[in-house]
Amino acid sequence: MGKAAGAMGLVFMVGTSVVGLMGAAMGSSIEAGVLGMVGLALYGGSALLNGKAAEPAGVAKQA
Repeated sequence: MGKAAGAMGLVFMVGTSVVGLMGAAMGSSIEAGVLGMVGLALYGGSALLNGKAAEPAGVAKQA
């Protein structure tokens, strides 16, 4: 859970940096560009974290 929270913080920090850097270049369509980049970052973070959760070692088998 800590990794996911850190990834979300990083994604939003990158998003705000992108707003600052591209504000003058894109003008009124800045929101669309930032939302696209945040969406790609969330998708990439989800792909990185997918399947990384540790499975419980002591799960009892059901009969």
